[in-house]
Amino acid sequence: MVKWCSGSFAALLALLLAACAPEATDEATAPAAAVPAAESLVSGERLLAEPPADWVQSFRTDAADIRMVEYVPGDTSDAAGWVDKVSFESFATQPLPNPDEFVASIAAEQRKVCGKLADHETFSGIENGYPTAVRLLVCYSNPLTKKGQLTLLKAIRGDDNFYVITRSHRVPPIQSDGDLPMPPELMAEWSMYLRAISVCNDDAPGHPCITPAAPAAEGTTSE
Repeated sequence: MVKWCSGSFAALLALLLAACAPEATDEATAPAAAVPAAESLVSGERLLAEPPADWVQSFRTDAADIRMVEYVPGDTSDAAGWVDKVSFESFATQPLPNPDEFVASIAAEQRKVCGKLADHETFSGIENGYPTAVRLLVCYSNPLTKKGQLTLLKAIRGDDNFYVITRSHRVPPIQSDGDLPMPPELMAEWSMYLRAISVCNDDAPGHPCITPAAPAAEGTTSE
C-alpha cells in the first residue's frame, strides 16, 4: 500500500522526505482521498484533479499534443506576481518520459537558475497502476524574482499521456538551512492535495476511477 506523510526547515522537509516517504510498490493503488474529476484530457484516460477552492485560471494553452492550465488564488491582483500557483500539464509526445527522470531534469534546470537548491525525492512508485514520482524543490533565491521558491512536483506516466502537476509558493530569500519558509500546516495541505490527484481509466484494467472521498480537514492527514 502506498503511504504518504505530512508534518522548521528540517521539520518541513521531514514532512515529505525519507522517514515519511512511501515505499515503492508494484500494486495498483488509489489515493486515500481524491478530488473531483476535471475535464478529461483524453478519451478514456482521465486526470482526477481540480484547483484549490476559490482559485482562478491565470493561463491556458491548448495544442495538438500539449495542454497546460495554471491557477492562482482568487485575490491575486497580478498574475505575474503570484505568490501561490498550481499548474496542470499533459502531453502526448511519444515516447512518454520516465517520471523519475523527468522530475530530476526539472531539478537540474532549477539548480542552474537558483544556484543553491535543495532537491528531495519524496515518492517514487506506482499509484493506481501508473508510474509516479513526486519531488520537493527548494530554491533559496531566484535572481530573476528576488525570492525563494518551494515547488512540489508530481509526474504521472499514463498509457496515452504524461501528466505534470506543480504546486509552487514564493517566499522571501531563504538565508539558511534552518529557516522555515512556510508553515508546516501549509505543507501538510500540499501533501494531502498532491496525494489526492491521480490518473484513471475505467476502460483499462488496473486503473479504476474511484468515486472521490471527502478530503480530510486542512492540516491533517489520512492514511
